[in-house]
Amino acid sequence: MFPHLIKLIWNRKGRHLLLVVEILVSFLVIFGLSSLLVTYYRSYAQPAAMNEANVWDVSFSGAKFPKDKDSMRMYVDVVKQELLQMPEIKSLSLSGNNTPFSANFNQSGFGYKGKTVTSINTYRGEDNIQQLLQLEVLEGRWFSKEDEVYKNKPVVIGERLKDEMFGSESPINKILGEEQTGFRIIGVVKEPKFQGDYLSSGFSCFMRVNNGDLEWLRNMLIRVDPAVANDATFEGKLYKKLGSLFPKANIEIHHLSDRHREKDRQAIIPVVIILIIATFMIINVALGMFGVLWYNINKRRSEIGLRRAVGATGADINRQLVGESMVIASFALLIGVFFAVQFPLMHVFNVPTVSYLVAIGLSVLFIYLLVLLCSFYPGKQAAAIFPAVALHED
Repeated sequence: MFPHLIKLIWNRKGRHLLLVVEILVSFLVIFGLSSLLVTYYRSYAQPAAMNEANVWDVSFSGAKFPKDKDSMRMYVDVVKQELLQMPEIKSLSLSGNNTPFSANFNQSGFGYKGKTVTSINTYRGEDNIQQLLQLEVLEGRWFSKEDEVYKNKPVVIGERLKDEMFGSESPINKILGEEQTGFRIIGVVKEPKFQGDYLSSGFSCFMRVNNGDLEWLRNMLIRVDPAVANDATFEGKLYKKLGSLFPKANIEIHHLSDRHREKDRQAIIPVVIILIIATFMIINVALGMFGVLWYNINKRRSEIGLRRAVGATGADINRQLVGESMVIASFALLIGVFFAVQFPLMHVFNVPTVSYLVAIGLSVLFIYLLVLLCSFYPGKQAAAIFPAVALHED
């Protein structure tokens, strides 16, 4: 029966070309939507591996520090002590400007035994930032005072970077880069979701703040008491305190929980846009499928009547029309899948291969279900045509 359906469709290829194109475009749009949704779901299903509740990001750009490094360290320590005297502040740590959920990026690349990994998000913090953000250490340890005596600067890497660069091998005490000037790995943390619930955090690496960093660090993470986490009065009080400590600085205070929600909202916007486009395409395909089938039924009433007259049952007619629709969809899907598989093969957008493969499977299944539903009712109507009536009309 399948070769017969191919022959029937080929004989009417001009009529079916537009429908094939519509199904192809719909598949590609649904594939894009499915890829996003699968990737977002895989990220969402991962544990947060951090706790941003009651944590504020304070920036003081333009603040003037003493030029001497020792004086600069003493000045920063005095500022921290002044802030910690406020009972509402539980802990604080200097940080780079690429704080969690911010739009800032600080990336670099590292190599180990000839293998180089690029686009690594590097974060800076003090010894207590692990407790402040409640990061989960999987191997080794976090920074401490003892790291000041080592020749190689210490780093803590994320679990994903560890798997990419070292596989099952332990990375502890390995040197990233040159033996003399590289960074020594002292720990591995569970990958924190610094880019929100839906976006991939990529590779991460944490560096310890040293005196040289104080020249340009102008951000501080502060964990406050839960009782004042949403207290505008205390926020104003803190703003005035920071203004007195950094008189010429531009002070900004952001709640990490608010930034988290905004980051997730921004991630959802492209999904909504593609969903709207996909909805219009699905409606277009459904209407096109109905139109083609009704046209075929009206134009082929004599053929259907003749088939019924020579012994074909209503179910046979229904199966034929539904089968033709599925074959037309298969032509479009073969072309669509050919283009879709290029994405995992070429590692487009650095999306995991499994996300693309699942998206392809879901898109193919959706198109087949859509075509089946659209062709079932017209096929049932064609099956109800009586042979005598159809032949009489002809």
